[in-house]
Amino acid sequence: MLHGAPNFRDLGGLRTRHGRMLAPGRLLRSGQLGDLHQEDIERLRLWLGADICVIDLRGEAERARHACALHHAVVHSLPIEPSVAQKLDALAASGEPLTVPVARGYMADAYRGFVHNARAQVAGLFEHALAREGRPIVVHCAAGKDRTGFMVALLLAALDVPRAQIMDDYLLTNERVRPKESTRYPPEILEVLGTVRADFLEAAFEAIEAGFGGVDTYLAQAAALTPERRARLQGALLNS
Repeated sequence: MLHGAPNFRDLGGLRTRHGRMLAPGRLLRSGQLGDLHQEDIERLRLWLGADICVIDLRGEAERARHACALHHAVVHSLPIEPSVAQKLDALAASGEPLTVPVARGYMADAYRGFVHNARAQVAGLFEHALAREGRPIVVHCAAGKDRTGFMVALLLAALDVPRAQIMDDYLLTNERVRPKESTRYPPEILEVLGTVRADFLEAAFEAIEAGFGGVDTYLAQAAALTPERRARLQGALLNS
């Protein structure tokens, strides 16, 4: 674990349904990398080398607040602007109460929105992953839980990692980070916003099933993931 990025983790070691394993040090996920300690930066350089590709899913204002501290990395921005807080603020401004069910509903809606509104970002992510040919790639957003969770879930699905393992990795975020303290929302709303729940990611998969008939068809359309490109991706990220 990194001091300045507690949700940073290597996906190496996950197994596919065919018994292959994600190679260590090739696909990694994280929260924002702007608060890395110098010790963290040196650890990453020793571990992954200097050739690191960072995929930043944060919106414009988020990037401005916390620029990537890995100055030797090549950073590619694939922005997915946050939406849930704005909806909650608008609801509060209207005088409606902020309740846990409403907050959970907004979060699930955000994941459904990723499916339909972030197809260009999905395409970009897969292009970069293929271009890396197995060299380290780090995918992150602000906390490394929602946008990152969705995108990484798609990559793992393309690698034939079973859904149960995808969900286990997704939920691991709850062991790494805790909701931030803030006076902006009541504690129970902050709890919803600051954690991941299985039904959030399931909402995305359900939207993929309903709109596209399955992940394979979705990735073929959104990321041009032909069988040949999928085999290349698996060759790059999995051990033989």
